Amino acid sequence: MYLSMLLLAAGWVFSPVTATPVLTVKSHALTSILSKLTEYYHASPNVTSGLFDQSISPWWESGSIFETYMDFAKYTGSAKYKNLVGEALVLNSYGQAHDFFGTDHEYVSIVVGRWNDDVEWYAQAVVAGAELYGPHSYMPGLRGNGTWISLAQRTIDEVYDYWTPDCGGGIYWSTDPSQYPTYKSGITQLEFISLATRTYLLTRNETLLHITEKLFNWIVDSKMIDLSTGTVYDGVDTVACTVSEAQWSYSYGHLVGGLSYLYQATGNTSYLAYASKIATTGIETFAPSGVAEELCEATGTCNQDQQGFKAIFLRQLNYLYLTTPDKALKSSISNVLQSSAKAALATCDANWNCAGDWTNGSTQVYPAFRSTHLVAAALVALDGITKL
Repeated sequence: MYLSMLLLAAGWVFSPVTATPVLTVKSHALTSILSKLTEYYHASPNVTSGLFDQSISPWWESGSIFETYMDFAKYTGSAKYKNLVGEALVLNSYGQAHDFFGTDHEYVSIVVGRWNDDVEWYAQAVVAGAELYGPHSYMPGLRGNGTWISLAQRTIDEVYDYWTPDCGGGIYWSTDPSQYPTYKSGITQLEFISLATRTYLLTRNETLLHITEKLFNWIVDSKMIDLSTGTVYDGVDTVACTVSEAQWSYSYGHLVGGLSYLYQATGNTSYLAYASKIATTGIETFAPSGVAEELCEATGTCNQDQQGFKAIFLRQLNYLYLTTPDKALKSSISNVLQSSAKAALATCDANWNCAGDWTNGSTQVYPAFRSTHLVAAALVALDGITKL
């Protein structure tokens, strides 16, 4: 299908006066892609029920996708995927155990392989459910303490157990003492900031706000982020307190999203100023043409995890867009979300088979599942700025 025909089918309307895209991604394109994604989902009683196909997707990625569906529900009011996502989150938190580490934390950490950043992806979707359905409402099939907010709070408590004063603070990445025992990954900290602040906004538990601001101050003091340049690095190794200078789009994204929530929690405009600088640097680095692209795409070397990072980048830019009053920043974010969605849709055929590489400079080969995930995330993020 030609690009012009596809964009018209998707509801991409161009203003004859300004010749700029007036974006309305109609429900057909968005719901078709989200429906396509569910073809990879394993519902009960499948042996891997509650997950997207584990032969082609790491466990954490399912959690991130569930947040995409939560955002879709928030922006559209649709309850279409409520049961699917609710069932999945209950299954992955071991039902009545109501815990992503189950009843045997050591076994799940070492044998199953769930680390702090992994469980935080699922908890992001859980706190989104608490925002949507009410923090003290019950998750599907649960009673007693089986509420949305109690699972979010439990995950926060368990992850924060890995905070240590080594190198001044921060949370360890791994829950398995035999693997990366000295690394405090950036994404573990950045997810925590978002998760704990969103939970604070629902509970007004002052302890959550205190430890979140303490964590933010530590990532600044540790040089994991440079507020003067808006640069976000990968993490800190506590052997010599050295910073890994690798950069990933999802780190930038999750930090600006978390700072958006911190601003909402405190009213401190400094958090929005930091977010603006970081978002600007993130866009210059990961969307220089206006279309989101991971740095490793140019060499085709993105691994399975890294292939999904720009979905998170776009989602979190959307969260900042919805918070900031800065018109220039809104325009910059809007351009990235529009350009990325347009480029993503241009790769799709009439049956909504799409590609994950959206720029001419990308040589990355994406599997069909991840391509569908990325396009869905791009469209939902765009929907958020056109619906709310």
